[in-house]
Amino acid sequence: MRRPFLLGLTLSLVTPFAALAYFSQPSALLKAVEFDGRPRNFTMEAHARMEDTYASLWMFGEGEGRTVDTMKGKWHATVDVAEADMRMRVKVDLILHQQVAYVRINEFNANMEDAVLQASLAVLQKKWISIPLEMEQAQMEGRDAFITGFIDGLALEGIYVEKEQVEKLLDGLVDALLSLEYTQFSGGHAYSLRLKERFLSETLLVLNEFFTAIDGKDRDLGDLVNDPSAQETEAMIRDAVNLHIKINTNEDQDFLFAKFYLAAQSPALPGFSFITQGEVQRKMTPVYVEVPSEAHTMTLEEFLEYLDGENILSQ
Repeated sequence: MRRPFLLGLTLSLVTPFAALAYFSQPSALLKAVEFDGRPRNFTMEAHARMEDTYASLWMFGEGEGRTVDTMKGKWHATVDVAEADMRMRVKVDLILHQQVAYVRINEFNANMEDAVLQASLAVLQKKWISIPLEMEQAQMEGRDAFITGFIDGLALEGIYVEKEQVEKLLDGLVDALLSLEYTQFSGGHAYSLRLKERFLSETLLVLNEFFTAIDGKDRDLGDLVNDPSAQETEAMIRDAVNLHIKINTNEDQDFLFAKFYLAAQSPALPGFSFITQGEVQRKMTPVYVEVPSEAHTMTLEEFLEYLDGENILSQ
C-alpha cells in the first residue's frame, strides 16, 4: 500500500507552472511574471507509471493574493491509483481564506480489503477540516524566500555566499537549461521554451563559475563538457525528456496565459514514465470562495501527523 499511496501523494504535489514571461532570456522571463497576487486559474493533469503501479492526478482551481490577509483560493483534485488487483480513487476539495485552509475528502473508493485505511479516511470523508495557518506557513514569498533559504542552508555547512551570487546562479541555471523563441501577435507577445540541446554542458559551466567565485578553486567542471560519457548522458536525458512551455503576455509584458507539457522516461528504470500538462491563465474577476459553515479544527501538525501515522502511510 505504501508505494501506490506515496506515488499518488507525490503527484498531488505537482503544480502547474504559474509564472513565466517576456524578455530576451528565460531567466528574465521567469522573474518578470512571478505570481504577483492577481487572480489566476488553472487546470492540469499528471500521470505516472512504475512497473505495475499507475497513478493519475487531475486538478483545477483558482487563487489570488500573496500576503496573509489577501490570499484566498479554491481547488479540486482527483487522484487515481492502480496496482495489480487494487484500484483506488480519492477526490479532495481545498479552500484557502483568511489564513485558514479547509480540506474535505469528497470521495474515497477502493476495492482493497484494508480496514485501517478505510476507517482512517472515513473520519475525513464528506467533512470539512479547518487548519489555521501560521504567518510563515501562509506567506508566499517566491524567489526571494528560496534564495534566503538557500543561503541559510549553505551557511549551516560553513559555506558563505552573497545574495547576488545566488541570484546569478539561478539565472544562469535557467538560461543553461531552457531555450526561448519569441513571436509577436496583435495585442501581445507569444513565447516558447524548450530544453536546450546542450543543457548539461552549459549547466556544468554555470556551476563551475559559481563554485570558483565562492572559494577561488576551479572545480574543472568545464573539462566534462567534451567528455564522451557526459555527452552520452546529455543525449540520453534529452531523448528521455520532452518539455514545452508556451506563454502569452500583453503589450505591457503582463502575464496572460501559459500552457505546459512535460513527458519523461528513464532508460535506467524501464518501467517508469511520467507525463503532465496543463494551462494557467489570468482571471479578470476576483476569486470568490464560500467558507464552510461547519468544520472540525486541527492544527497543521495534527493533520500531518494523522496522514503520516499508522492510519495511512504505514499501510
